[in-house]
Amino acid sequence: MDNQKSKLDKFFSNPAAAVAMAILCNILWGSALPFIKMGYRMFAIDSSDTATILCFAGVRFMMGAALVWLAGLALNRRPLPMPRGKQLAVCCGLGLWQTAAQYFFYYSAAALLTGAMGGIINSTQSFMGVIVAHFLYGNVDRMTPRKALGCVLGFSGVLFATLGNYGSGSAKGILYMLLASAIFSLAGPWNKAAAKKTDSFTVSVLNLGCGGFALAVIGFAMGGSLHPQQGWAIPVLLVLAFISGAGYVLWALLMKNNPISRIAIFGLIIPIMNVLLSALLNGEPLFEWQYIAALALVIMFVVEMLAPQIQVTVAALTERIPTFIEQTSAKLMQLMDDNPDMKAWIMEVADLESLEWTKILKDSMGFLGNQMSTVMGSAVNVIGSVTSGIVNLVVSIAFAIY
Repeated sequence: MDNQKSKLDKFFSNPAAAVAMAILCNILWGSALPFIKMGYRMFAIDSSDTATILCFAGVRFMMGAALVWLAGLALNRRPLPMPRGKQLAVCCGLGLWQTAAQYFFYYSAAALLTGAMGGIINSTQSFMGVIVAHFLYGNVDRMTPRKALGCVLGFSGVLFATLGNYGSGSAKGILYMLLASAIFSLAGPWNKAAAKKTDSFTVSVLNLGCGGFALAVIGFAMGGSLHPQQGWAIPVLLVLAFISGAGYVLWALLMKNNPISRIAIFGLIIPIMNVLLSALLNGEPLFEWQYIAALALVIMFVVEMLAPQIQVTVAALTERIPTFIEQTSAKLMQLMDDNPDMKAWIMEVADLESLEWTKILKDSMGFLGNQMSTVMGSAVNVIGSVTSGIVNLVVSIAFAIY
């Protein structure tokens, strides 16, 4: 178990892997709202039927918890370890906050807003995280003029989205989604602290299970019930369970092994996925001018937030590229010195004006036939070194921007 945990932690702390997993995690969460809207249709859930909405949410999250538990069992070949005492209370409390409280408002908002609109409003969680960090971490992550400008751009995007009949929704729906985003932002440090002391799969099981159970109990106690009306109802619920299970595990591992601010910024993927999938799955309009303006401003927020990292990347490239070229040239020269026949042949054909292509082709084939075994070993080393250098450059760019 400890070995498996160390492998996961090592993977999720790797810059390139963290970028990829953060993108995947937010793609999953960005697809949730369109599937929730589809689920409401499949189960014939009315936007005013709060009890049934809570039943739908609770069952989904309990199914997600079961999937995470099974995944942990398969990976570890034994049941997940359960915390005790204070740490158990921390994980269960996280479930009541991040899952039950957040999704009470989230699912209520989903019934009152279009999928695209809900996704854009939900994107506020990214720049709410910047504001929360200012108050939680003080001098370590203070609000700066650049961050303030980025937040203004982001909130402006939300305002544009709400122009004209509240952007195909209701004022209550917007308020509920903003509350859900605020709860999610505040849950980040809590999740990070819980995952530091408890297995990430266990944290996700308790988070989803306790929160989902609370939602389901409240919903059924209020008289709610679930009755599939179409053949795709159960598959859609299973897809939602997978999204929540996979998303929670990825998020817990990312929170545990990376700074919160670096991961939170990828939440801006969510509204893009919401808009696209809402059009594809639910027939919502794609080219509403409010949505386009809102997404443009949200993207400007990302650029504004990442400007310092981009400057660092440019500076790093200015230093690294010459070194990379120098090292590559040295490797190529070493290859030629180790293979004098190849060096002599290259020097012979270097005079481009007197090249005899037939002779070159014949000599090349003869050279490759005679020197293949000697050259291949050196060539593989050179290609490996060059490839490694390119990969390091790409990772540096990705993580500096990230």
